[in-house]
Amino acid sequence: MEDILYNKFEVIRFINHPVPSNSYVVYDKNSRKCILIDPGSKDPREISTYISENSLFLQYILLTHEHFDHMWGVKPLLNEFHPQLVCSKRCAQKISVPQNYYNLLYYNSEEYHHIDSVDIITEEVNNHLHSYPFDIYFINTPGHSSSSICIHIGNYLFTGDTIMNGFKPFIKKRHEGSIEEFQGSIELIFNSFPPHVLVYPGHGESFTLDMVEEFYRNYK
Repeated sequence: MEDILYNKFEVIRFINHPVPSNSYVVYDKNSRKCILIDPGSKDPREISTYISENSLFLQYILLTHEHFDHMWGVKPLLNEFHPQLVCSKRCAQKISVPQNYYNLLYYNSEEYHHIDSVDIITEEVNNHLHSYPFDIYFINTPGHSSSSICIHIGNYLFTGDTIMNGFKPFIKKRHEGSIEEFQGSIELIFNSFPPHVLVYPGHGESFTLDMVEEFYRNYK
């Protein structure tokens, strides 16, 4: 767990298990309201303990895309805290399909996993969600997955697996990836945000956008 403090919000990074992807709790120190991005641990106890022990009120769970290492912990957190679940339309469709390959792979278990319903579809709210103290913008960035979005909150950009530092982009057609869509999404991000924007990726450490611009603009 890592604390990152900027401006009025605090960003808490958690490393998911068994796949070391990132989850983020973003909270307002005055209201104690928080949102959670990409809870990917099958057992998200570390996150739920942090929320409870710090007397936070979980308003939303936001998903950048449907891959299991970014959404495996959603169900127990919904049951415990009753937040609203938010994702893109394609993500909602994908997570509603029961699957068990990751339980088989990591736990030799036949257990199937899916999420029945999503409370808010990003496209249906015009990619903007305002609930004090958060003003949240969603950017459709297909490429890694057809459902991929980036999430913009204040001076922070949460990019899921679209933009990372030190990781080669993972784009597979069988996972609905597309290099053409990915390149378009990269152009959109770098043309829409200043180079100093703080990026919190789906894997690895945080960075500023200018640190990876040359790599991504030249990626083929």
